[in-house]
Amino acid sequence: MAADIQQDIDLGIARLEYGDPDRPQKAVLTISTRKHYNRGLISTATVFWLGNPCRSTVICLAGSGGDYSQHLKYDHTLRATQGNINAQHATVFTPETIARLTQAAKDHYAANVRAGVDGFRNTYPLAVSA
Repeated sequence: MAADIQQDIDLGIARLEYGDPDRPQKAVLTISTRKHYNRGLISTATVFWLGNPCRSTVICLAGSGGDYSQHLKYDHTLRATQGNINAQHATVFTPETIARLTQAAKDHYAANVRAGVDGFRNTYPLAVSA
């Protein structure tokens, strides 16, 4: 069975979930290529918040304050073989694309980091950089 490809890129952004000092989280941009639930392959870039003991993200309608997420390529014609997964991942996630996605994700959170809080009552006192 073919294995998904997934890589976490630390964004250097930390927060306290709901402002609770016992719930620290750090942002990672997860880039992945995997079998789509329907058929074919999908490559995505999504920010997840890592905390103890969970990994979370908020996907909302555009403009409603959800976490950063991009669907970069969906090819319904490809079978989910390891060779196809590897080839699509290498084609989609070039170093230039990864750098662009990382900066876009940081920019997505910049206003929250500057303000120290977001619309979900998460606070950003531990922010390293934005």
